[in-house]
Amino acid sequence: MKELAGLTPFDYLNILWRRRWYAVIVFLLIGGGVVAVANLLPDLYISSSMISVESPSMPRDYVRPSDASSPTQQISTAIQRIKSRSFIVPLIQDFGLQGYGTSEEFLMDDAVDRVRNHIKAVSTSENTLTISYTATNPQLAQEITQRIVEMLIQFGSSNRRSLAADTYDFLEKQAQENYDALKKQEEKIKRFRSAHMGRLPEYSQQNADALKQLKKELEETENELDALQVLMKSLDIRAQERQSLGLWEQDLYIPDSTPSSISGMNSESTPTPDAELAKKEAELKELKVHYLQSHPDVIRLQNEVDALKQRLNQRAAGAASDKSTSTPFGEADIDTLDVDLAQIELEAEIYRNDIQKLEKKRESLASQIQMNEDSANMAPELEAQLSDLDREREILLKQYQISVNDRDQARLTLELEQGDTGTYSIIDEANFPEKPDSPDRVRIALMGLLAGLVMGVGASLGRELLDSTLSTEEEAAAVLKMPVLVSVHEISKREARRHAIKKNIA
Repeated sequence: MKELAGLTPFDYLNILWRRRWYAVIVFLLIGGGVVAVANLLPDLYISSSMISVESPSMPRDYVRPSDASSPTQQISTAIQRIKSRSFIVPLIQDFGLQGYGTSEEFLMDDAVDRVRNHIKAVSTSENTLTISYTATNPQLAQEITQRIVEMLIQFGSSNRRSLAADTYDFLEKQAQENYDALKKQEEKIKRFRSAHMGRLPEYSQQNADALKQLKKELEETENELDALQVLMKSLDIRAQERQSLGLWEQDLYIPDSTPSSISGMNSESTPTPDAELAKKEAELKELKVHYLQSHPDVIRLQNEVDALKQRLNQRAAGAASDKSTSTPFGEADIDTLDVDLAQIELEAEIYRNDIQKLEKKRESLASQIQMNEDSANMAPELEAQLSDLDREREILLKQYQISVNDRDQARLTLELEQGDTGTYSIIDEANFPEKPDSPDRVRIALMGLLAGLVMGVGASLGRELLDSTLSTEEEAAAVLKMPVLVSVHEISKREARRHAIKKNIA
């Protein structure tokens, strides 16, 4: 293999001249082939359309849109949607692209990839999007571009309406759930108030007044009980005194008889009439100090004192007369004694009934006082529980109000989306391409010729590198390391043939 290092440009020209046929052949093959291919390439037409992303017709202050993304985000989503398989497959099926329905070797995956390469979606500004489609037929290019724009607008509108409807349904369900939870909490508070009626904090003053009134009634009842018990004791004393007076009357009318012989009592235990009169006068004097003259006990005791004085006077008068003329103690006096004792027993029975009623009333009042005191003690705990229930109700009420507001906002958004034309609007309709956009045959031909020239030069130099012969004196000297004495010019076949012809002629 030859070394090309150290060669001059003239040497390279000599090499190219010697190997010129290699360069020419390669140039013609590559350049001619590229030109031929460029002429055979089909014309490609591009139809494009420009759309913009518009804001909702109603301000956001009044109606919140279902899609709150920015125009840039919506354009990015639209580009991804256009390139998706679910978007491209309907185009292939509707327009019969890539041999759909006609070719037995049709593969949907390959067709989707090829059609995706023909679709171009570019964001030209913050809120505009340019969509184009390349096809060999200008009419087909325009129709497919129009269809892509229509599908994109339809998808955007249906997607936003579906999103608005789903949002409204979700918020409606959430509002209903919050309403049910609020009603349950209110029912729980109602049951709690009903179960603790009268013991809640708002009844504290009422309970305090009732407790005060109950204590007052209890005190009055106890005072009445004490008074009735005093009367009962006085009735017992009256009964004992009446029995004693009966013995004294017998003693007055039957002087020889003794109280013990009549009643079976011991004479030492029965006071004398004079002592009894002195005792009753002392009791009467004591009662007059505390009670009025019209008091029943004062009147009763006064009558007993008068009766006792009258009997003592009668006894004194009977003692002066003959004993034979004295009136004996008869059955009428015994009946009077029984009537008095029966009356005393009747009064005692009335007092006992009154005492029993007052004792029951006292027990009832004590029970009510205990209940009120227990309620007062439970008030702080009940207040805390009720406060927790009310706090939970307030939280549920706020949640319900928020969900209702969101639901109403979603309903307005849904109504807006149903009456709106959509987020996308067409700025430029899909145009009909009057001339092909590609291929640029002149450019391809020039590039092919240039490539053929470069590759032809490369073929010439490569052939020279593979040649093992020595072409020049300098090359021979450099390779052989010896000086060149004589060089013989290369005689080509044409020169040899011409020389042979001249020789034959000569």
